[in-house]
Amino acid sequence: MRTHTLRSIAILAGLTLGLGAPVYGGPVAAGNAADDYAKAFKFLRAQPESLCENLWDWKNILVCEHSISIVDHLRPALDLVARAAAIDHCDWQCDYDAPFHNGVFDPVYPDAGVLDVDSFKNLRNALLLRARIHQHHGRMDEAITDLLTLRTMARHVAGVNLEWAGLCGMAAELSAIQLLAHWLPDLAPDQLRRIRDHDLPDRADFRQMMINEKRLKVDWLIRTANAKDYDELSRRRVFECLGNRDHFPKEAIPRTLILFNKQFNDADRHFTELIEVSDAPWPQLRKKKKWLSLAPDGYGGLVAPRILSNRRMSEMEIAKSVMLEASIAMLLDGEEAFAKVPNPHSNQPFQIRWIDAGFEVVSVRLAESDDQPLTLKVGLPQE
Repeated sequence: MRTHTLRSIAILAGLTLGLGAPVYGGPVAAGNAADDYAKAFKFLRAQPESLCENLWDWKNILVCEHSISIVDHLRPALDLVARAAAIDHCDWQCDYDAPFHNGVFDPVYPDAGVLDVDSFKNLRNALLLRARIHQHHGRMDEAITDLLTLRTMARHVAGVNLEWAGLCGMAAELSAIQLLAHWLPDLAPDQLRRIRDHDLPDRADFRQMMINEKRLKVDWLIRTANAKDYDELSRRRVFECLGNRDHFPKEAIPRTLILFNKQFNDADRHFTELIEVSDAPWPQLRKKKKWLSLAPDGYGGLVAPRILSNRRMSEMEIAKSVMLEASIAMLLDGEEAFAKVPNPHSNQPFQIRWIDAGFEVVSVRLAESDDQPLTLKVGLPQE
């Protein structure tokens, strides 16, 4: 009965809103998406800081003239993002052998080419806010376009295969998934199929991510520390990375580096072990929790990647993507179709929990320490 009611609502919404909008099928154009993203980032950096600060409360800000004026002001950047999201290829021009960010030495947030993480977060918030504005005014095709654009941009960013970029991309995609789930029962069948059939770039490659982290945080340090020809800048950068910002005369470096030799070896061994386990199946990786938690946390200024928490967020994003797919199957074809979408963490159908205004798709606990299983609320605000 509930399925019939929700499907009727979806069909009625389709008749009301119309189905004539073009279907956005995902990245198809030629070129390099990063070029348009870089232009959008440049536009964002030229805006007043106060303008972007308003975007951080995108979930709660009132849809009014003020919020509409914010996204209207950012439209040139958002148009560039939409164009970039239609391009399959995205090369951020990263240098994975040099830990610099915007020309400044930074072993924690190293160079990611033309990717600007602060501008990306502002664009993410602007797309989420504009999607809410479109939904508020009944423009569901436009709202869906913004959220599909965000999912594509998030995958492009995660594709940098650096730890911090992966986390930013996955968090952005989760926000888009949850907002789409909130609106699913109000969508027409063609709109539901559009979301289901949207073609997304590949997810982050965790093994390559750990290889890149090792290249930036360990290999560079060892190579530079053992170089025969030191200049002043190299000396300063090595000791900054080791957590010591004092000036060391050139003749003191060989003696000082002996003290850090074990630290270098420990870092090299630990990062190598992280590479080996990084793409292990999630249940297998969870069993290594004790080992990962006991592993050295840092080496002077070096911070080891949080592979367990990163993979957990990745598994959450994967699960919620499939839960969104199962929810669409429910609304289009009922519970039998819903049951045919397997849970990636159990290979069994998801459970469904009916609630007055919608339903909740229930997965499993991702970790033994979780109080509740992972859920996706459909037709309900996300917590």
